[in-house]
Amino acid sequence: MTKRLENLFGNLKSNLHYNIAIARTPPAYELGGGYSSDRQMPTNLPCLNNGTKSFSGDSKSVIFFGDSQTFEAFQRDLNVDVTAPDSTGLFSEDLSATYARSVKDTSYTQSFYYSEKVLLPIEIFKPNSFGEDTLNLFGKDVYAQGPNQFRSICGDQLIQQNHLGAGLYATLKVQFNSLEDKITFIANGGDKYGSMSNVSAKIAQVVSENDIKGQLEVSAFQVGGNISQLAKIFSEASDPVISCSLENLISCQKTINAVFIYGTNDFPDQINFKNGTVLGNAASESYSFMPLTYLGLEVGDSIITPEIESARKDLGNLYLDAQNQQDFMTHILRSPIFNSFFNDIKDGIKKTSDNLDYNIELLNNLDSGAICCYNSPEQCPDVLNDMNQKLIPINENFIDQIKNSYNFRITIKSCSDGIILAQRQCTVTNNGSAIAMPIDDQGHFRWDFLENNNTFTILENNDGTISLGINGEPQYQNIHSTKQGQYDIPGAHCYQTTDAIPYPFNVECYNHGKDDYVLADMTLESIEYLY
Repeated sequence: MTKRLENLFGNLKSNLHYNIAIARTPPAYELGGGYSSDRQMPTNLPCLNNGTKSFSGDSKSVIFFGDSQTFEAFQRDLNVDVTAPDSTGLFSEDLSATYARSVKDTSYTQSFYYSEKVLLPIEIFKPNSFGEDTLNLFGKDVYAQGPNQFRSICGDQLIQQNHLGAGLYATLKVQFNSLEDKITFIANGGDKYGSMSNVSAKIAQVVSENDIKGQLEVSAFQVGGNISQLAKIFSEASDPVISCSLENLISCQKTINAVFIYGTNDFPDQINFKNGTVLGNAASESYSFMPLTYLGLEVGDSIITPEIESARKDLGNLYLDAQNQQDFMTHILRSPIFNSFFNDIKDGIKKTSDNLDYNIELLNNLDSGAICCYNSPEQCPDVLNDMNQKLIPINENFIDQIKNSYNFRITIKSCSDGIILAQRQCTVTNNGSAIAMPIDDQGHFRWDFLENNNTFTILENNDGTISLGINGEPQYQNIHSTKQGQYDIPGAHCYQTTDAIPYPFNVECYNHGKDDYVLADMTLESIEYLY
């Protein structure tokens, strides 16, 4: 290798290292530039000569808001993929990918997705030559080092088409207080796709008829055109998003109407194409590629080995799992049910959420996280090993305990005092509630009565019934109250007095050793899974 080439490739390696390390400035798409399918991104350095650019037509078209889409169709319109474990979309800072991740449904949401497109003629790049003559001086120097080196530096595809236009995207996300509310919403047709102009009325009807609790979040995102006009609709919010209670959808309805009118009247006219010229702030909505082999160039084999592919998927699944777990923990933290847990459980939920936040940030780190598997694929197995060493282990059994907890609605029918219990200040509580949490894999539950902090143990039988105690025998647990020390009973035992199926069923609790006195006679009226 000549001294000039040694200097050239020395600088090249330095530049590549810089662009890998400073991943916050990823390579930009440029018509006529190179693209690496191995890295799923444009190449850092130009290798091709300039060619001819032209447009495929002379007019624009508009695809107005239609019926709600699936999320898969919605993210295709955004030209991203935030669901596949081996896609850069999981970790990209691209605004479209960021928006798609923010509106993707969880177990506790039901979203309605809408998109509108203004399409301009496609801009096309045509090389002026063939074979090595298509390469600039730098490209030829790289090509001389062999097909594999050329593929690594210059890519294996040509960015041939630029799809110009603008996009307006809106999401109506229903956030439920419980999974049961979501199931009820869907069972009553609340998830049926409809136009943006009438979907909120459908939501309001189903919510009102079935006493469903939660929030409605309305958000919008624009690519191209005059984005400041969209921001005016959300003028009172720092981000283009607004939320309101499902019990009062008026403010959300106004925003939905405003976005719909904006998409119909204002947005389509913000860009245009006349006499071969793009007018307004048109965006590059997407790109199309052509293999460099079509130009008579050898590009070498893909550097993505089975080990690299596996490491990418493992990192993606680590991120998706952490995000799904955090979605659940966030729901519990925001839910009214959170304050129903005892302090030790609440502390565990907060700690688990903090650990998941740390892990997600670690995987998202742009200098050393999962994105490095794409900036520098050969380092991917090492990145995976590094993440596995740094990630905080998550107690999945604890999360499963929370997911498999029951939320009971109870009525305490009677609460008796006697001579032995003279110091007990007993209060009858109607329509109270309790949480039953699994405490082992044998079907035992910790049963927390929320109003007075009484704790019992119950058993879920193989046939799906719920029993207090083990096989019908009383299970003894301490009963105590934190209400100003009014009473402190050393123990009690409880048993069912009616069949557990169907609900409701009755439970009586007696003072330990003093069966003559009933502490509480309860009716468990309903059961609801928290997850």
